[in-house]
Amino acid sequence: MSVEEFGMTPTAARWLEGLRDFVGRYRAGRPVLPGTTPAQLRQRPILATHLATWIDGEGAALPTTHAIVLTTSDIGIAVAEQFLSGREPLIESVRPRILPVREIEYRLWTKDHPDPDRLLHVNHWSWIKAPVPHQRHAEFCAWPIQPDEDYWLHRTGTSGPGSNECRHGHLWKWNGSHAALLKPFIQERVEALSNRSTDHPGGSA
Repeated sequence: MSVEEFGMTPTAARWLEGLRDFVGRYRAGRPVLPGTTPAQLRQRPILATHLATWIDGEGAALPTTHAIVLTTSDIGIAVAEQFLSGREPLIESVRPRILPVREIEYRLWTKDHPDPDRLLHVNHWSWIKAPVPHQRHAEFCAWPIQPDEDYWLHRTGTSGPGSNECRHGHLWKWNGSHAALLKPFIQERVEALSNRSTDHPGGSA
């Protein structure tokens, strides 16, 4: 089936295929590690639920002319690949246009193949900062946790098409066996988070 039948422009399709080829080469020595610890396994349904909701909502409203790059963690890549293997009509309609990648893979690709005005692609990100550093716990004092519990921050957002951008944060707690949502759409106070360059799974904030 041609890219035109999926709605992507030929230029966007070539850009996405180039990214797909680059990621394949990059991962030859850096395989995706889907995670096996209890905390990592519990992150999977959080990321999966968000992806399904996003594709059925905001993602479905995006222009079909654009590729969709999902930047996420290794856990998120494994989740997305499993989700995109489904046979539901909505998944099949978006599968040719969406590619889950690590933030570093996306940055390296766009450094040499920039699309700053989002004419070819839309970037959606979804990843969990786990655990949140202790020096930030006071920021979330309205949602107290026990000394043996951790905060998690699920950060999501979309950049494009064009100059459109939105970002969200959702506060969770983890007690070693169970994750619970404390506050959806929380407003973070870290000034650095206003800079997109800090918003990636490897960041310290």
